[in-house]
This record gives sequence, structure tokens and C-alpha cells, in this order.
Amino acid sequence: MAKRKNEQTATTEQIEPRMTAFAEQLGRMVGTMQVKAEDWMNRETLLTQLAAVRDGATHLLDQVTSLASAAVAKKDTKKPAPRRASKGRSGGVVDAPGKKHRKQGPKDPGATLARSQAAKRRAAMPMAKTSSRRGRG
Repeated sequence: MAKRKNEQTATTEQIEPRMTAFAEQLGRMVGTMQVKAEDWMNRETLLTQLAAVRDGATHLLDQVTSLASAAVAKKDTKKPAPRRASKGRSGGVVDAPGKKHRKQGPKDPGATLARSQAAKRRAAMPMAKTSSRRGRG
């Protein structure tokens, strides 16, 4: 029986500080909630704070709007120079002075066909350098 009483005393001694810490934590939480609830119940303070937030947002919105309208007004005053119609890369003005563009090829469909057939024949013939094999050694 004495052993059992010592075990109960040991567990009580271990639990007591934990219970005290829990009670303190619970008391702090309840006190914090009570203070916040009192602040929320004070309607005048809450309304004053909400009005200050609203006024600040209105002031900020006015500033952003005035900056945006100033930017639009500034953009409207500068009109870009009218652009000339571009003929594309190969027409009209030459990019490098002293250089000339190539003239277009003939519009003869037979000449175009002959050129493409010649290109096909050249591609089909093996090159002389690739046909001979040299071994190393």
C-alpha cells in the first residue's frame, strides 16, 4: 500500500505544474478575448477606425485616378508621325547605301520548271568525294 501511495504522490507532483501552466494559458486566452470583446463592443471606436480606413482608401483611389488621367493626357498630346506605307523588305528603300536589290526572275513557267528539274537531278547524283572510301591504317 505504501508503494501505491508513493506512485500517486509522484504522479500528482508531475501533473501539478502542468495543470498550473494550462490554467495560466487558459486565463491569458480568456483575458485577451475579454479585452477584444470590450473593444468590439465600443461602437464609437470601431466606427471611427472603419471611417479612417474608408477615407484612406478614397484618398488613395483619388491619387491613382489623377495619375492615370495625367498619363492619358500626356499621351494624347504627343501624336505619332504618320507612317509611310511599307512595301516590305525587298521593295522600296534599300537598307544599305550602294547596294541594289536583285531583280525578279523571269515569269516564264517553263524556265521555273527547268530550274527545279535541274536542281532535282543535281541532288540525285552522288558527289565524287563521298563515293570513295578511305580506310585508316
